[in-house]
Amino acid sequence: MREDDVMKCCLFLAMLTLGGLLAGLFTSFPGGVVMADDWPMWRGDARRSGDWEGKLADRLHPLWIRELPPLEPAYHHPRLHFDAGYEPIVIGDRVIVGSSRNDRVTAFDAATGDEVWRFYAAGPIRFAPVGFKANVYVGSDDGYLYCLDVASGALVWKFQAVPSNRKLLGNRRLISVWPVRGGPVVADGAIYFAAGVWSFEGVFIYALDAATGDVKWVNDRTGFLYGQHPHDAKAFGGVTPQGYLVASDDDLIVPCGTALPAIFDRQTGELKSFALPKAGRSPGGWFTAAAKAKRRGQPVPEGEGDDADESLADRLLLDTSVNRDLHEGGWNQGPGNIEARSRVTINGKVVDFTAGYPGVEGQVHSVVAGGGRLFVVTIQGRIYAFGDEPVEVRHFATEDSPNLDSEDRETEERVAAILRASGAMQGHAIVAGIGDGRLIERLARRSELQIIAIDPDADKCNTLRHRLDASGLLGTRVSVHHGNPLELGLPPYLATLVVSADLSTLPLDSADAYSRLFQLLRPFGGVACLELSAEQVKRVGELVGASDRQKLAEQPSGVAGDSAEKMDGAELRLSDRWALLARPGKLAGAMDYVGGWASPDERVKAPLGVLWFDDSVAHFKRAPQPMFVDGVMISYDKDWKGWTDGKRPPYPLLPPTYSDIYTGRVLTPAESAAAAVHLPTRDLSATQDQQYRPPTQTNAWKPAPPVAGERFNPLTGQTEPRAFPKSYGCDGGIDYQLMYTMRSGTAAFYDKRL
Repeated sequence: MREDDVMKCCLFLAMLTLGGLLAGLFTSFPGGVVMADDWPMWRGDARRSGDWEGKLADRLHPLWIRELPPLEPAYHHPRLHFDAGYEPIVIGDRVIVGSSRNDRVTAFDAATGDEVWRFYAAGPIRFAPVGFKANVYVGSDDGYLYCLDVASGALVWKFQAVPSNRKLLGNRRLISVWPVRGGPVVADGAIYFAAGVWSFEGVFIYALDAATGDVKWVNDRTGFLYGQHPHDAKAFGGVTPQGYLVASDDDLIVPCGTALPAIFDRQTGELKSFALPKAGRSPGGWFTAAAKAKRRGQPVPEGEGDDADESLADRLLLDTSVNRDLHEGGWNQGPGNIEARSRVTINGKVVDFTAGYPGVEGQVHSVVAGGGRLFVVTIQGRIYAFGDEPVEVRHFATEDSPNLDSEDRETEERVAAILRASGAMQGHAIVAGIGDGRLIERLARRSELQIIAIDPDADKCNTLRHRLDASGLLGTRVSVHHGNPLELGLPPYLATLVVSADLSTLPLDSADAYSRLFQLLRPFGGVACLELSAEQVKRVGELVGASDRQKLAEQPSGVAGDSAEKMDGAELRLSDRWALLARPGKLAGAMDYVGGWASPDERVKAPLGVLWFDDSVAHFKRAPQPMFVDGVMISYDKDWKGWTDGKRPPYPLLPPTYSDIYTGRVLTPAESAAAAVHLPTRDLSATQDQQYRPPTQTNAWKPAPPVAGERFNPLTGQTEPRAFPKSYGCDGGIDYQLMYTMRSGTAAFYDKRL
């Protein structure tokens, strides 16, 4: 072979080798390329380092500005602000961003700012997407992980991470009992994420094959860990994933909200390091990244139990501005580096955006880079794009909400009639069957109801999401769910109003169907307002104890048939063309509570589960017990935060907050003013106790041990001493007649009827 032929052959082989190497750095797909200088996940990589080694021009020029609606974090507490602002990723020529406001992930053209595609989930998307090869992954509060095509946004596969479709109201939205709040991360071809935030309801840590969605492993065993809690109490607790997961060498690091993170073995899913929040433990928070030593692959010691905290310092980068909390006596400061989350390294240069960024208006929330461009995001919802060439800046303003069709008098009159007949203006409304969507839009505009729209037609649901998104209603006032309204796993007592724009989607074909519909109604006024046929009205009348249609309005109570217990307290009345199935009173066996340390409420019994959760009230720091009257919780906070201004105990009470005990909704000012007229109140000028204890506790700090007594054990047939499920810490138990409750560590309830 001639020398020049040898050189050509070597050159060809070298190009093949180089091509193989480059294939590991990027993947081509229609519409873009996933490159090594992308920003494919939160803080750029699986270790959440914030380090980007791509190239940027020395002088950057603005390319485009896109205004998005500002986000409302799930929690008010800043230690849980993992979703306070938009967190885009950059893959090739796409900027992809998720939204908890309108349950959407959107791809924009990185050069022009034009929208390329959008995809809707059935719940808030609170964490940044993850890009890997030709796919992008997003987790949602609806309990699913979605895999989408980067180029088109088409669904490749989705994975239900939870054991059922059971739902609840979480942070003011209808979500899965097990929301995906362990933000996904990808490493070595696996996508890791976590579902579930209440350890006793179950927590699921997953590793899936990123290409297929097949389960590599799942750890569902860390929700029930027995150990030490504050005040020297021992109780069950567990991992509570809320924050971005971190993959570093063999570690999978799982942030646990306000607690410090847990560490799992990334290959097997086994728990390696975690400690329950024992007394004196420093506060944690949502932000976690791999420490510098781990990023360089240096080994660090394992930690278990009491040694776990010492191990964390070597393994994790935390943020002291996140891991801090106000306590009586001042701030309780956790470990970490100050404002660690507000710094990234772009091509070797540290960008600290705590003080803003040149040319950007507003408070900077995030900075990312990719494809030779820089993107700056503000907490107000703007995304600024910068590049190397001066161009005419494009500005995409927030879309104006379109006006309703003023000619649609039929829908207008129908909604007005529904609101008159039902009297419902606040709370939650279920629209079973969405029809053409106009009833839902009118209902949102003419009331203050939070609307849950449900339909078995997936295409209809997606079309309605687009329409509501354009009008600014999606997520903020209306959520849209695909499925059978009676089989969607909705929580009981949810609805102030149930209506239908297409009654054919609501299968009211059995007594069980009517009882399931009735279970959705909120006590003290929930009503289903439906246009039923004469035969259907007769059937409902029989169920609520009336056989004569003319006597329906005169027969407000009484239930017959197999559904008697489920429909206890039901009323049926007619109003024009509407049949109104109502729940005007309290639940059978439920009791009000205004104090006195005794409550023979027969409804509170084992097993217990979460109905709703939120921190909108959070008035329970050495405050008096809330009162519960006619479905309203009346709670008082103390002015203990005045410590920083020199105030000292005894702290005065602050004005009350009124909230719905069945949904957690804080009542509007008008509702609160009306409630204050007839509900019991406390004297704000009265000197308050430092702590509130039953009169039987002569020493508040060292109460006498409880008298356990004896019970008949149905398993052994013997009379045995009664055993309590936990230790007491600094607090004794309280006997509410049917239930015995205990505090410190986790809440514990002993049902004396068992």
